[in-house]
Amino acid sequence: MKKAEPNRYTEMGEFLKACRNKIKPEKIGFSVGARRRTPGLRREEVAQLAGIGLTWYTWLEQGRAINVSDAVLDSLSRVFSLTDEERSHLYALANKPLPQQIEAYQTVNDRVINFLEKLDLLYCPAYITDCHWNLVKWNKYATIVFGDFSQLPSSERNIIYMMFCNQDYMSLFEQWELHAKEILARFHATFARHIDDPWFSGFIQDMKNKSEKFAAWWALYDVNSMSDIVKNLMHPTLGKLTFDFVSLDIFDNQNLKLLVYNPDNKTSISLGKSIL
Repeated sequence: MKKAEPNRYTEMGEFLKACRNKIKPEKIGFSVGARRRTPGLRREEVAQLAGIGLTWYTWLEQGRAINVSDAVLDSLSRVFSLTDEERSHLYALANKPLPQQIEAYQTVNDRVINFLEKLDLLYCPAYITDCHWNLVKWNKYATIVFGDFSQLPSSERNIIYMMFCNQDYMSLFEQWELHAKEILARFHATFARHIDDPWFSGFIQDMKNKSEKFAAWWALYDVNSMSDIVKNLMHPTLGKLTFDFVSLDIFDNQNLKLLVYNPDNKTSISLGKSIL
């Protein structure tokens, strides 16, 4: 029997299940005995803490098509101690707008300002991606640091694919596991906003087949924001490179993003010498 394609309801059920399993019952006053089989909270414990019916919560985890109220989403967010990004992710899966904007989204990151001040140096590797995280355009410094993207098959010209399946790209990151988990958490948040796009289902399944790490970490349902990201790379010829990582929306096309690696002073000098 063919497995049903994921939808908002099944994804929300899996996300709630993953959140429930991450909560340590002893930290919120529930006893842990030999008969407890779940790694985290039981469904009845979540229902009790959230003030909702056990049957109704069970249906949520089972992926049934239920219209969830803001009050229930906020109650579950509180029980699971969700971050702002995780709360936003839950609302996206429920196909509901956040009742209020997260303040962090209304501020201009200092790293963006710093990038604007350094534009005339022209030593910032940068590229544009679409909503699937496929590379669309890139500059010469991106090819100097990351390699010539034009030499890759179009199907492999994807940031997630390269981070998990392209050994040359993966080897650039000093702490690959840390960066891979962080980028996957951001991709998971993107997936929630485009969950009805069938491209994601096929791509995610393909990545699960190609990368054990991707499959294992995808099941954790981690989501994360873009704030305070620093990239440390070890280039085979340029040595250690350090960048602040900035993501900017393309104002006339919401499906595109400009991603910039803003170098520190030492890295700027190294990149400047690389083309002499």
